[in-house]
Amino acid sequence: MKVAIVGNGSLGLFTAARFAQSSNISSLTIYGDSNRYHSASCAAGLMLNIISEVDAISCHMPLVNWKVSNWRLATSAWDSCFGEKGFISSWNPYTSYGTKIQLSPSSTNSLERLSFEVLASTAEAVQAIDQNHPDDIVYLPYEHSVDSRCVIALLDQYLADHAILINAPVSHIQSYRSGYNVYVSDSEPPVYYDKIVLAAGSFTDNIIANSSLGFVPKVKCLYGVGSALEIFSEYGYLPNLSTKTIFRTPNRGGTCGLHLVQRSNSLYVGASSFVTHEPSKFPRFSSIQSLINGVSDELPVGDCLRHSITTITGYRPVTQDAVPVMGPVSDNLFLMYGHKRDGFTWAPYLATIASDWLNGREYPEVACQYLQMTNPTRDLTPFADHKTSLKLYLLNEQFSRHQHGEAFSDSDRSMLIKRFNQLHSDGPYTLSPSHPELVNVNSVLSGFYP
Repeated sequence: MKVAIVGNGSLGLFTAARFAQSSNISSLTIYGDSNRYHSASCAAGLMLNIISEVDAISCHMPLVNWKVSNWRLATSAWDSCFGEKGFISSWNPYTSYGTKIQLSPSSTNSLERLSFEVLASTAEAVQAIDQNHPDDIVYLPYEHSVDSRCVIALLDQYLADHAILINAPVSHIQSYRSGYNVYVSDSEPPVYYDKIVLAAGSFTDNIIANSSLGFVPKVKCLYGVGSALEIFSEYGYLPNLSTKTIFRTPNRGGTCGLHLVQRSNSLYVGASSFVTHEPSKFPRFSSIQSLINGVSDELPVGDCLRHSITTITGYRPVTQDAVPVMGPVSDNLFLMYGHKRDGFTWAPYLATIASDWLNGREYPEVACQYLQMTNPTRDLTPFADHKTSLKLYLLNEQFSRHQHGEAFSDSDRSMLIKRFNQLHSDGPYTLSPSHPELVNVNSVLSGFYP
């Protein structure tokens, strides 16, 4: 059986590694640019964040409830890949142990406080919290971090002995006989494969649009442009800056909270985020400005201003309803993309589902529950009722602007309500209220321009 993995980010690489580990295969090929230009996997922090991603908005989503209930699947899957129990046994991937979430007095607003309360109660309900903490701090002892670049490099090294690595992105795919022909360009001959896993992140929609697969998902994949800072020393080390705990705020409007994460030889400060239907190569000035202000005002980084910084930008794949597209389309095509802020966190576990499909094995019941929600053939998933979606949309917009030092006037509020009502007056969002963080871009895609 000839298998191709289209996409060499975290989902594609972990799927390939799981499959190579568990199968006797005749051919396994992975396609993707080795530079991983604006790859979400390389731009990630990387926090293994399940509970800490819960906020006042996301808590309404059934998929979030599934992830919270099954958080141990993600953490144990990481342990099964690296260290003594893993197929890459020579390396411990963790750079920080545990996550400390603090309510910052200098920036707290009602949405942030509400998110903090939801997060704390959720962590307590699933026993993922250290009970001995002050009222303004939640400590999650199981949510570690890794250096995403090291993980990618080790997976590349492992797969070099188990697969064919093609240093080129796929341009399009065509159905052929009982499988598919894969093209990297019109000038080069295609290569035939019996089965394909399509995991190309934000670029998956472009591949599907240029291909003849006999199938087009009803839900589009967008570009969640995430920007962050990396603090490093010209001397190669960071005196007085190293931390073995992730520090972060609760999720804020339009972002995943301000956070500080240890990398192998630097510190990562993130993150800002905005969702767009077109790729944006560079971070916005206001985003970097808010991160720099946050470093000096809210995070325990000592004399970090003495050190150097660089900016990081990556395309975080986000679907139109913030629910991933993952599952089989046929006996020989499997899609997995659009996992937003936690694709890397869940990659080792989700790879076991894709590997089961490649090996023709039945899915465990808990995986079936996930695949039912992420089915590639589904319609848009409703976020909540209209009233709740509008309320959280306005809060999200208000505090996104507040974070960037922008005013929020009564006329802004009226304009946003009009935009929300336009989007939901006709078409697919009439019966499927939009996720609050995606109202703006969905309005553009639906023809209602700001």
